[in-house]
Parts: sequence; structure tokens; C-alpha cells
Amino acid sequence: MTAIGLTPTPIQKINIDYYMPSMPPLWLMESAVRLYKAWQYRRKLVGLLRYDDHILEDMGHSRAELLMAINLPLKQDPRPYLKAWKALRRQTG
Repeated sequence: MTAIGLTPTPIQKINIDYYMPSMPPLWLMESAVRLYKAWQYRRKLVGLLRYDDHILEDMGHSRAELLMAINLPLKQDPRPYLKAWKALRRQTG
């Protein structure tokens, strides 16, 4: 008994026998967004290729590095590779 004199009724689980997908799975949406952002970044790198080699050097990139970064698979982020290549070029001159 409770303070009011009523006994609480137990909560019952409701089993739903049907499935109504209201949206695609979250992992699919996250993958699509990730691939779209990777594609957008690749498009920006392609846009840099229209600059002269001297301007690319002033920005800290070389044409060959940009081409290698563009040709990486979409699942790999090219930014760490570009940073590593830039650091390696600074060490070797």
C-alpha cells in the first residue's frame, strides 16, 4: 500500500510486431556525410592545381603532392599525408 491506499500496478513492456523505418540507419547517414566531405575536399585540391607551381610552393604544396592526395581513396583523409609530405620536404630541402 502507498500513502494514498492504492497499490502500484507493474509496468508492462509493449512488444511491437512491426517495423516502420522512418529514416535510414545512422551509420549509413554518417558514411554518406563523411564521403561527401571527402569528395568536397578533393574538389578543393583539384582547384589548387590550376595555380602555377611557384604559387603552390608559396602555399607549401607541390603539384605532385596534390596529385597524390587527390588519388588517395575517399576513405582516407589526405590532410595528414599532406602535412607529412610538407614536413619531409622541409627536412630534405
